Amino acid sequence: GAAAADAELAASLARDAAARRAQLVAGWVERGFDAEDADAAVNLHGLDEGRVLAFLAACARLSDDLGFERAAVRTHLAAANGDEQEALNRCLQPGDAAGR
Repeated sequence: GAAAADAELAASLARDAAARRAQLVAGWVERGFDAEDADAAVNLHGLDEGRVLAFLAACARLSDDLGFERAAVRTHLAAANGDEQEALNRCLQPGDAAGR
């Protein structure tokens, strides 16, 4: 019935969205960005290229330049909705498991 058709449509849309998301992530990886960073950035900002790029740049600055652990940086950036200053504050909080 209608419920089964709706469920099938929803599953189809979810597959399409996942495929589009994977394509977006692959595009960033092709441009030389870290796959996990790209995955987190696309998860947060989707098609907004400027915000994805800002997220990726912030990941690099906070981990490569400042020495914070990459996975922690990604987590803090995502929690801060991509706000680099807020993510830095979170990285600096005492008792934080950022691997410093």
